[in-house]
Amino acid sequence: MQIGTSNEKLIEERRRELWENTDFLRAVFENLTGYGVIAADFDGNVIAYNEGAHKIYGYAPEEIINKENIIIFYTKEFIDMGGLQMVVDFLLEEGSFSYEAEMVRKNGEKFPAKVQFTLTKDKNGKLVGFVELVEDLSELKRTEELYLENMRLLVANRAKSEFLAVMSHELRTPLNSIIGFSELLKHGDLNEKEGHFVENVLTSGKHLLSLVNGILDLVNIETGKVELVLEKMSVPLTIDESLLMIKSNAEKHNIILKKEIDPELDHIVADRQKFKQILLNLLDNAVKFNKPAGGIVTVSAKKVGDMAMISVSDTGIGIKEEDMEKLFKEFEQLDKGISRKYGGTGLGLAISKKLVELHGGKIKIESKYGEGSTFAFSIPLVTTK
Repeated sequence: MQIGTSNEKLIEERRRELWENTDFLRAVFENLTGYGVIAADFDGNVIAYNEGAHKIYGYAPEEIINKENIIIFYTKEFIDMGGLQMVVDFLLEEGSFSYEAEMVRKNGEKFPAKVQFTLTKDKNGKLVGFVELVEDLSELKRTEELYLENMRLLVANRAKSEFLAVMSHELRTPLNSIIGFSELLKHGDLNEKEGHFVENVLTSGKHLLSLVNGILDLVNIETGKVELVLEKMSVPLTIDESLLMIKSNAEKHNIILKKEIDPELDHIVADRQKFKQILLNLLDNAVKFNKPAGGIVTVSAKKVGDMAMISVSDTGIGIKEEDMEKLFKEFEQLDKGISRKYGGTGLGLAISKKLVELHGGKIKIESKYGEGSTFAFSIPLVTTK
């Protein structure tokens, strides 16, 4: 609301009376930059406006003082309901009050604010208007909303983890029975067709059990139920054991296994089973996503400062750069075509990353699409709890 020129002289007189009233008020206007401080007469005409108000609303003082009415900072709803008169009436009755309101910046953006009103007097003690102290609550509200959203996600994630843990435990018992009885049947008196059926049941059962165990591992890690069992372990020996475990699958796909171990890296202090689990996850992927014939998987191990660096390289399909960030997320797979062709749950790398981090280490990837990938993880030579 633009103020008419006929009122400018009167407003200037009120402004002068306001400033003459107290040096303290002038100091407040000049120094309270974290808050918007606006003085107005009882008609709402702006008499004073500090730098804090400039920062909050976006109007420069010369755009406002003696030129605008205070309702310019309020919403249309506030204006339509006669909000300014309500403020003045309440002030005259109570002397001061505060409330939270929705205000409007120069660019039209609405924002939450805490507004405190106090009556002002001239040097003779006559009431001449009021001062409005404005605190922008935008950041506080965003923080509160973020906190509440995080709490909702935490509760939802905890419920999900508890559900997955219960379901996984419930599934393990029948799956172990299926696998056990299938093993017995496999060695029984079966014809070729029956043997094929039993082998399918056994393979499927083991695959499902692996999935269930993966989910349980993930849930246990996320809920802090996994503790490292630290011991002195041989890195070369553990690598040899892991290579032996995937040798049959590698040979089935005509993939060559290689190792390059730095003689300076021998024993470290870590959780041996978790170390092997990380390595086997990487080796399994390196075999699975390699060339169908003639591919190479290389395990390297070396000492880098006070860390042990283990890497697994393949000559397989590689990974697109835009897919890199998906790799270590739970249940993420790069595309449906790969999922259908190679199978898997998308849990292996997520679990590996969490296990590496439990050791105080990091895992990373380098890849060239169509040429192969290298996954490398580093953990301290001596892990401490």
